[in-house]
Amino acid sequence: MIANLDDLLYWIWLTDIPSVGPVMQRKLLHRFGTPEAIFQAHESELAEVSGVGPHLANRIRLSRSLEKAKKGLDHMQHKQIQLLTVKDPLYPHEFNMISKAPLVFYYRGYLRGNSVGVGIVGTTRCSEYGKRVAVHAAETFAQYHIPVISGLD
Repeated sequence: MIANLDDLLYWIWLTDIPSVGPVMQRKLLHRFGTPEAIFQAHESELAEVSGVGPHLANRIRLSRSLEKAKKGLDHMQHKQIQLLTVKDPLYPHEFNMISKAPLVFYYRGYLRGNSVGVGIVGTTRCSEYGKRVAVHAAETFAQYHIPVISGLD
């Protein structure tokens, strides 16, 4: 788990930079060590990272604001949502072998290492029927204490 709220803000910021997906996030993290160090890096240092270049380095520099991350953190606290990062011992080890695996997972409830769970995957534009079915399925699994992994809010 994240040690303090400042660290959390930088993780949220890093994973929300436009045009910077998980592969590039991992390259930046490998080079700079922490999301805060990426945030503090000079544009010229960012441009030196393989695949970044001057254009993307400029976009990263322009994204340097924690305001959106603070709003996200407020939402997370209100909804009792927590964040698991690639640096956390509970982060699934197998995901480190997937280059496009997300650096962070948002979750509600409790995590158990290596436990069996059910993932509910869908679309950003699902129908009302689809929402009802997904919620019903999640509630049913939860009644039997089966962890449900879902993007539903």
